[in-house]
Amino acid sequence: MILFDCIILHQTHNLSVNYQFFLIISFYDIKKRKSVSVYTRSKEYEDTFRVDDNILFCNYCNISVEWKYKSVIDGHCSSQKHTLNIKKYEENQNKTQQLTLNSTQITSNSKKQLIEDLIEVFAIADIPLEKVTNSLLPFFKIYIKNTLQKP
Repeated sequence: MILFDCIILHQTHNLSVNYQFFLIISFYDIKKRKSVSVYTRSKEYEDTFRVDDNILFCNYCNISVEWKYKSVIDGHCSSQKHTLNIKKYEENQNKTQQLTLNSTQITSNSKKQLIEDLIEVFAIADIPLEKVTNSLLPFFKIYIKNTLQKP
């Protein structure tokens, strides 16, 4: 349809052949640029949306969003519900990271306490640490991963 319009324009205005060719290319480029798919929309909003079975889903709201019109996507992104869901997601990420750091410190402290208690028991029993380390090294590697190193 666009090419047909260019040819009619050429015939009515007596344009040169080179200009007609330019118009055809220009209209072809415009039409080509305007072709949008669900995947191109997803790339425009990389961290916000995902594609599943040719449906655009919001990562924060977990709902499908019509992808053919950019204004619909922009409207969803500026909605109050979407903004609140982003804030909730970020708060949950911060809580998860803090819990992980705290649990790592607790685990590390308990392993250190176990090692200190074992050393104290072997010292009271007058057992040299070299004997214990050599004979129990496989046990320590399995149950106390890399916390007791061979001297």
